Amino acid sequence: MYDTKQYHECWIYCEYFLSHADEGVLLDAFDLIREGISTQTSRDAYVYERLTRPVLARSAREVKGVAQALVAEDRLGEAEMAAKGLAKRLKAGLFKSIRTRLNTRLAETFENRMLDEETPEALMMMVALYYGSHLNRSIPGSWAPPFYFTVFLPFLVKSQKDGFRKTREWQTALANRFMATWDSDGRRPETLKAFFEHRTTKKIISYAFAGILGFIRDDREKALYLFQVVNALSVEQLSLFQAQVANGLNTALEKEKRMTPKPLESARGYHKPVVGIISHKQVLEIISSAVDRHMDAALDWIIQYLQTGDKKKGALAKRFDKTFLRMNRHLWREMLTLVDTQKRVLFRTRHLLRIMIHHMFEVRKIERDFWQKYISSVENIIHYTYKGAPKTLQRFSAVLNRQIRKYRRAMAYQDTDWHGFYEDPKCRVIAGQVLKDIRAKAAGDGKMPALWFSSQVSPGVDDQILYRFFRQTRVSA
Repeated sequence: MYDTKQYHECWIYCEYFLSHADEGVLLDAFDLIREGISTQTSRDAYVYERLTRPVLARSAREVKGVAQALVAEDRLGEAEMAAKGLAKRLKAGLFKSIRTRLNTRLAETFENRMLDEETPEALMMMVALYYGSHLNRSIPGSWAPPFYFTVFLPFLVKSQKDGFRKTREWQTALANRFMATWDSDGRRPETLKAFFEHRTTKKIISYAFAGILGFIRDDREKALYLFQVVNALSVEQLSLFQAQVANGLNTALEKEKRMTPKPLESARGYHKPVVGIISHKQVLEIISSAVDRHMDAALDWIIQYLQTGDKKKGALAKRFDKTFLRMNRHLWREMLTLVDTQKRVLFRTRHLLRIMIHHMFEVRKIERDFWQKYISSVENIIHYTYKGAPKTLQRFSAVLNRQIRKYRRAMAYQDTDWHGFYEDPKCRVIAGQVLKDIRAKAAGDGKMPALWFSSQVSPGVDDQILYRFFRQTRVSA
């Protein structure tokens, strides 16, 4: 059975195919190209360069043909215009090749995961998320927190007579329907929606949702036992799960009624997986930069080759070939830099926490191996301090989100100017205010942290040492 992280990854693929395939290329697709290929670090880009080499080879032949016509017909004055036309066609070809090859690899991987015999529950989970979460994403609380993956299948089995057999039957039927739909249109991303909304899929998930709701209603004691004893979850979480399943059932049955799940205090640490993409605009900008930088030179080398004597032809031919190699290398060097940057930005969204960690630990040049275990405790304490003032945290986040934009623009394609962001006057004011509020809350007797402070510290973290960092840190605008 998949663990929570793997379910999230599968659902990210689904969301990409359903909603984002026309916007850009999924970040994960770049990593899939390297799966099963052993490369040295210095040669990693070579794996990606192979994707576009056929397009560049065709373009090189076209450039040679155009150059021959220009020389033969004495139209060298038109070389600049010809180069622009060649560049335009090459850009379109490169873009199509990159997008198609990456999406094809992604579709193949997605199919393998959905039909893996060792994880037959994957399709059932994805259908449950489609109706319970994706189609209700405008409703607060519709996203399934991690415990959803833990309890859905056990509840499904418990809710059906001869539950294991019935669940296997449904999963087999879903697999057959998925293969029929996915293969009928060349495994194109658009066919995923057709699978989810096929009458067979709707019928199966409707029975599944209805059974779970009936089990929770009719055998409340067993349902609570599964949540509280078996999975160490709360009654509040059971209510959230029940609301999500009810919304999924109404959605599959095309009923208008929806429930708004009550937000959980315990859900504060849940972070919805983000569908990270490289936008088509960014891909085109990098392609344009690489082609514009090298196309004129390529056409110039081949024209010289056609006009010069035999002695220099060999050297000119090599320069022509190397120009296309450099173009490809330039393209993928920039592309992979952007991919790496986007990955890091994707995981750096908790700006207030990052600022606090910076001023408490990084500016004092404390080794990361020491302070990284304190991160979750710092986050807990910040949220607990503002437990009764959520609008204050929202205001802080709004300011930080505005400020970081200019530091990202300043380092286009190269991550973010984090130092500038940390030292920004508005950011420093917020960091100072948070420290002041936390110290005021935890004042106690001046030596020991208050009880509420201690209770937010993770196992293995010394609350007195952490409190000392809060007390000793100074941030001035």
